[in-house]
Amino acid sequence: MMQSCLHTCWSVLLFSACDRTSWLRGVAVVLSHLLSCGLSFLNPNYSLSLLLQCVLVVAVVIWAWVEAGGRGCPGWRGIGGKPLDKVEAVQYSALQSPL
Repeated sequence: MMQSCLHTCWSVLLFSACDRTSWLRGVAVVLSHLLSCGLSFLNPNYSLSLLLQCVLVVAVVIWAWVEAGGRGCPGWRGIGGKPLDKVEAVQYSALQSPL
């Protein structure tokens, strides 16, 4: 489950890096992938490997959320009795209507 989540986030991050022509971000995505693969060498110490993998998943998910234009945590806005009155959407400026 963690690997599929990581691969989804890596796809978002790599597409964003290529779209913005930011080679540094692209290299960081590849290095985080290599780090994730390298954690499998710690399999004899499974608890440490699993803990480090969870930390990597949280970091990559937050990075992908921010890179995709996310702001805050959408699930926490309704906690505490505050109603969610409007839906916020981020419009990507390069997507233009053909008409």
